Order: sequence, then structure tokens, then C-alpha cells
Amino acid sequence: MRDHDQLRELLCARHPCVSITTFEESHALSIVREVAMDAGLNVRLWSVTIGLRDGLIDNAPATPNTDHPAAALTMLARDRAIKQGLIVMLDLCAHLKDERTLRAFREAVDARNAAGDTIILIDQSAEFPAAVRSVVAKLDLSYPDEKELESIVKSALREMNEW
Repeated sequence: MRDHDQLRELLCARHPCVSITTFEESHALSIVREVAMDAGLNVRLWSVTIGLRDGLIDNAPATPNTDHPAAALTMLARDRAIKQGLIVMLDLCAHLKDERTLRAFREAVDARNAAGDTIILIDQSAEFPAAVRSVVAKLDLSYPDEKELESIVKSALREMNEW
């Protein structure tokens, strides 16, 4: 629950962008979704393979022509009328080496922050350009405590017994 609380604090502090560096993408995404649902926020989810889509519905259709990061970010920057809530970008870091994508990111962060939204970067790398580091608040995921480890072990044993 510590990670949930930490994310809630960052959102309440109105950080425009939060970075979660992890190889456990699904775990990080589940934390974001749970916090969003508790707060009644929408979640938009972007990946380079699918594009921008509803982040709370599995296999939701993507918004057309948003698979390229600059296109998705530009759309988010221009579409100021719609409150998005939390906008999760998966593995965006490497794409920010492209100047057009970096510019679109900066504009999207400004626009979404003005609308009261937060962009959340879930990535395996934290090697962001300086312009990105200046607007990012880091969320370091904690290791599971004893109770969480027990739950993980029980879940794994249940799955093994089902085979």
C-alpha cells in the first residue's frame, strides 16, 4: 500500500509528470489503475505498438493514428477540452531522443497539467533528457513486505495446483 499512498501524494501535489522506473510494468500499471479508480479518474494508456486507448478497459480500441509517440503527445497537447485524468506512457524514454517527440512531450505536459491531468511514465530506463528530468517526480516502487510476499507465494502455489 506504500506505493499507492506515494502515488496519491504525488497526484495531490499536482506534479505534472511522474516517472516509475521498473521492469515490473504490469505491477506498476495495476497500482496506477487502482489509485485512479479510487479517485474516480480516467486512465489513458499509450504504447508504441497499439497507440492511445482507454487504460481501464482490457483490449480497448486505440485512437486512430496515435501509435507514433509524437502523434499521441501532440493530440494530448491540442485536445485541452477533455480531462484525461492519468495518462500512462509505456516505454517512452527511448523515443524522447527524437527532437520532435521531445517537443511534443513538453507541450503535452504543459497542456495536460493546465487541464489538471498527470502524465505517468512507466519505463525500464530513467535516462531522460534534461528537459524531461526537470518536470518529472520519481516514484520508486517498494519491495513487497511480508504480507505481500505471503500473498504472492499463496497465489503461485494455487496456480501450480491448478495445473
